[in-house]
Amino acid sequence: MHFFSLASSLALVSLALGTPAPPKTIVVKPVLCPAIDFKKMNTVLTAVLPKTPRTIKEWPWGQMPKTCMSQTERLKLDPYKMKVYEILYEDCPRPWYVCRHETAEMSIEAIADNFGRLPVALRDFVRYQFATGPRNGAAGGTVVLPRGDVTYWGNLTDNQNTFVHEAVHAAEFYRGYKKYGGLYAESKHWMDEYNKDDWRSDDKSAKSPVEAFAQMGILALIDKHLPAGLTIFEPNFKLLSHQHNALLDLIGDDLDFGVTCNRKEPDDEPIVCMGPKVDCANMPDLKFNPPKESLDPAHFGVWRSGSVNGSRRMRQRLQTLVLASTSE
Repeated sequence: MHFFSLASSLALVSLALGTPAPPKTIVVKPVLCPAIDFKKMNTVLTAVLPKTPRTIKEWPWGQMPKTCMSQTERLKLDPYKMKVYEILYEDCPRPWYVCRHETAEMSIEAIADNFGRLPVALRDFVRYQFATGPRNGAAGGTVVLPRGDVTYWGNLTDNQNTFVHEAVHAAEFYRGYKKYGGLYAESKHWMDEYNKDDWRSDDKSAKSPVEAFAQMGILALIDKHLPAGLTIFEPNFKLLSHQHNALLDLIGDDLDFGVTCNRKEPDDEPIVCMGPKVDCANMPDLKFNPPKESLDPAHFGVWRSGSVNGSRRMRQRLQTLVLASTSE
């Protein structure tokens, strides 16, 4: 029985690929019996993924990154009721920024801790995070690509699944374009491997190939870090081996701990100052300069130039991809 389930919608605002898209044929198959208990997966994730030590710094009132202001306007929220936080984890010298509306049901500490449980290589694919109140009474998350900006709504304090799910979407996008020139979950390779299995993990994995991949990401992360493997809780997990191995082939290394922080998107963009009562003379600087004494600058901000690994070409080919996951 699922107390927290993931449904999804895929909206392509602009897709202008130079080559024909591969066949998007995914075989409808029965759910494992019993189905994967994703409520239990929340508990297991919290147990196997350690918190990463972090510090939280609140920005001066009335200042926020332009992306957060745009999201505030899109959701018709009062920007004067927003707070911006800078979260610095001990495994990465570059902070993450969280924009939190006063209606958000998750505390900034819960957001920082849940996100910090993700391996840093998986966190690397996420840029800004935005938290607000429930949407139509529901809790869930949305990731906007190619930037990897994630919005959480409602109380996800005890739903570690959502933090993993949205980050896996971002990782699949980046790795898929780098290796296959398109969304991996819509590639023939993923379709073929998914279709080799006779079962699917749950009802939500049938919504789209992209959602099937993200659901498998949750399970693969647990299996990698649970000493006895996921089958100790979910014996039928072995029946999803083709999907599992295909995911590991693409983002398996990003699920490991102990790797080097290598953020995929720059933060440096205009800071909105909502005067006249705001201190606009002392604006934060989002430009990141790695410490020379201990870190190789090549590890950080490698996409800043817009030329490494084809990031400019990627943005020209796919302008905006929105993936939403909601609770029911």
